[in-house]
This record gives sequence, C-alpha cells and structure tokens, in this order.
Amino acid sequence: MRRPDAHRAPDIMVTGGILRLSGYGVQMAVDRGYLCVEDGIADERRFARFSKIDPSLKRVVILGCSGTISLDAIRWLHAVGVPLMHLDRDGTVYGVLAAEGPHLPQLRRAQAGAVNSGASLVVTRYLLNAK
Repeated sequence: MRRPDAHRAPDIMVTGGILRLSGYGVQMAVDRGYLCVEDGIADERRFARFSKIDPSLKRVVILGCSGTISLDAIRWLHAVGVPLMHLDRDGTVYGVLAAEGPHLPQLRRAQAGAVNSGASLVVTRYLLNAK
C-alpha cells in the first residue's frame, strides 16, 4: 500500500479507540497479518498499520465514497471484534459491519417481556432523563 515515493504526512492516529479514515482513495488491506490503512488527498496521504493485539483500535469509521476495502481486511476486523462504519460526508450510512453480539437467551426473554411487566416504561424514562 505505501509507495516509497509518497509524501510523508503524519501517520493516522486512533483517538478514543476510533480510527477515522477520510479523503479520496481510502484503502484498507491486510499485509503479513497486519491491517494496513491509507487515507488523505493527493500527495497528502496518511498511513497506519495495526496488529491484531493492538488494544487501541475499537472502531473504524470511513467518511467518504472513494476507495477499497479487501475481504481480508473485513475478516481481520471481524476476528478482532472491531466494527466498521461507512458514512458519506452528509451523514448517510452506507454500511455497518460488526461481529454478532453474545447469545444470551435470558436477556432476550427479559427484553421481550419488558413490555408486559412495565420495565420498558422505567427504562424509557431513565434514557430520556439521561439525554
């Protein structure tokens, strides 16, 4: 992915666990087990490389509509439990890829029964007050 003649811009940083990629020609691929990403515009390209044991990467957000993501990169993200979101600059959601959550039948039964028990009203009030 990284071209030896490319202008050296600052590397892409993860802030608050979120890797934000934007610009034209965003690229995401796997090279020798590492997730390699590139973003930016023209000769102002940024690069980053992540190991599967890197604890800083919690979520990937792509802003824009130009670039490529390899199937290996999607598999890599799934294996480490990192969701991927693709948004347009106007906020349109093009896609969200995330691993399945835990299978907790007891929780699903409790959620389904919350409407009849009145718990849903308590939760709704709590959430509205929190906002």
